[in-house]
Amino acid sequence: MTSRSLTRLFSVVAILLALGALGAGAYLHAPCSRGPRLTVLNGNARIGGRAVQPVSRLPVGRPLLVADHADAATVQFGSESRFTLSGGSQLSYRGRSNSHFEFRLIHGRMFVSTDPRDGRVSIRSPLGRLSCRGATFEVYATAMPVGSAIDTPRVLRLAVAEGCVRLSLGKSGEESELVPAGVRAEIREGVPRIIMSGRLAMADWQRLIGKEPKFAGPKLLAREIPPGVWVRRHPGRNGPTPGSIGGARAFYSRRLPGGVLLAEKALAGEAWTYDAESDRWSRVAAKDREGLTPAEAPAPPSPPPGGEAARIAYSSPAGSFLLYGRVGEGAGTWVCARGAQSWRRLVPPANPPPRNRHGLYYDPVADLFVLYGGHAHGRAYDDTWVFRLKAEKQK
Repeated sequence: MTSRSLTRLFSVVAILLALGALGAGAYLHAPCSRGPRLTVLNGNARIGGRAVQPVSRLPVGRPLLVADHADAATVQFGSESRFTLSGGSQLSYRGRSNSHFEFRLIHGRMFVSTDPRDGRVSIRSPLGRLSCRGATFEVYATAMPVGSAIDTPRVLRLAVAEGCVRLSLGKSGEESELVPAGVRAEIREGVPRIIMSGRLAMADWQRLIGKEPKFAGPKLLAREIPPGVWVRRHPGRNGPTPGSIGGARAFYSRRLPGGVLLAEKALAGEAWTYDAESDRWSRVAAKDREGLTPAEAPAPPSPPPGGEAARIAYSSPAGSFLLYGRVGEGAGTWVCARGAQSWRRLVPPANPPPRNRHGLYYDPVADLFVLYGGHAHGRAYDDTWVFRLKAEKQK
């Protein structure tokens, strides 16, 4: 090959490389042309000052803004997953890799419904990060205050209606919590922990899933409690309650009869009994405390890894053990048949906020597991929850 031919060859290669670099630069500055198809179904939304067409792509890295509080924009991604961005909200799409969609909620409110077949979804915000696969939830992030007091904090609020959402604090994820269905959680600027702020109210259920489930009603009778769901009771309407007692022993006594809560050594001598059918706590008189001991029950199997601090109770009619508490990085409900060695995790449609050092026992008269109190992240709980195991024996 002559020198003139080599020169021409090098020139062609140089031109191709330059064109490739220009193309790469254009792609980096406008990645929306190559992004996955994210269809805006409805709503008055704008990207870069321009109105979004009814069917278009959501660009990578460019904020989607729904400025008018009366509007909302619904974006579909994957096959069945979607989110709705409310008015006054701003969000950007960060990209996708290996069926992992990632968004950044700059501020505002978004309702998210994901299908597990579409992969995992992550939503970052200035205060924390959410991650899930197959969940329905609402997340709200306040904007940086303008014209407010300097100490006005920003807040990230989460309400989970279906599935579980992993909530991580800050950019480094130094604290992480698995928030189950039926529970609220939040992160407040300046507070270095995730706060479990309680259960969903009836209005929350209506807004998130379009109906008010029976188990969320505050006046549900004990016999009406459906199986497979944690239901919060309201004994405070019927009399005094034990208050915040962590680490107490809880068991059923046929002599009283009812559930017994014995305080730990710091409150030695204090005891309460709970009637699950009437939803009432009563203080046990000193003369009735002698000889209060739990009935014999089969030894439970070892808890799942990381669940050493969880509580376990046994139902003779179901022939099964029920476990509730922190297991590994999050809280959960597990069941194990008598004689078996493996635990099976349940996914109730409503759950107590995660905790440890709570009381848990089975009431054979009401056919309910009863959970009371506990501690989590420096907070003491004084709430009462019940759970009915399905009638068939677990395998």
